[in-house]
Amino acid sequence: MLSWRKLPGLIGIVLVSLLADGQAPPKPPAPAPSVGFTFSPKALADGVDEYTALRRLLVRLHPDLVRLPVYWDGVAPDPTTLDFSEVDGLLKVISDYNSRTSHRPSRAILVVGARNVLTPEVHVPWWVDASAELDQVIESQPYQGYLRATFEHYAQHPILYAWQVENEPLDSSNELLGDISLSERSLENEIEALRDLDRVHPIVVTTYNSSHVNLDKAALSRFGWIYETIFGSAVGHPQDALALGDVLGLDLYVVTPSTPLDQASAQ
Repeated sequence: MLSWRKLPGLIGIVLVSLLADGQAPPKPPAPAPSVGFTFSPKALADGVDEYTALRRLLVRLHPDLVRLPVYWDGVAPDPTTLDFSEVDGLLKVISDYNSRTSHRPSRAILVVGARNVLTPEVHVPWWVDASAELDQVIESQPYQGYLRATFEHYAQHPILYAWQVENEPLDSSNELLGDISLSERSLENEIEALRDLDRVHPIVVTTYNSSHVNLDKAALSRFGWIYETIFGSAVGHPQDALALGDVLGLDLYVVTPSTPLDQASAQ
C-alpha cells in the first residue's frame, strides 16, 4: 500500500520527469518596436502653419510616437503668464488624427525643460537674465512654476505616453554657450517634482554616447578623462542618465568630426 508520506515525493518525481522530457515553453514574442519623430514648430520655415505641417506628417508617416517640446520660451510670454494653447493645439491635431486613422493610434512624449530639442539647446524666455548661470535660472520661481504647471496641465492627457525631462541635461555640447550641463541634483529635483504629480507615465532622460563601443568602454575606465581632453574624442557612457530616469533616451551620433569614418561602427 502506498504511503501518503511518500506521495508528494512521487508527484515531484513525475513532474520533474515530465519537464525533462518536454520542451521549454516558448518565449513570448517581443513587443513591436515603436517608431516616431520629433516635431518642433521652431524647425519650420517662416510662414508654415505648424498644425498643418504636423497633420501632413501624421497622415504620411503613421507614427506610434510623436515627441513634442513644451518650450519655456514658447509658453511664458512674461514671468507671471503661462499659455499652453500652441501645445494644446498640436495635441489636438494628434487626437483628431487618431479618431480618423485605421492605423495604430499615435501617442505623445512631452519634452519639458530649459534644455530642450533643437539648437541652441537652451531655450529660455527673453525676459530671463542672460548673464545668469543655467543652474541658477532653473532654481528660479518662474522656472519652477513653469515645470509644475506643465506637469499638472498634461499629466491626465489621454494621449500622453511619457515625459522627457530636459534634453541631454548632463551633457555640455554647445561651445558658444559654454557649460550648459545641469547638475545631477538639479535634474533629480525636477524628476522628483514630476513624480509627486504623476506616477503613471514613465520619465525619459536623454544623453548621447560615444560614436563607437571602444570609446564607451574607455569612458568607464579611470583614464576616461584622458581620451576626452587629450585626444578630443567624443567619449561617453550613459550610465549616469540610466540611474536617473525610468527610460534611457540615447541619441546616436554615428560619425562626428572627432570620430573618423574608419573608426565608426554600428555594432
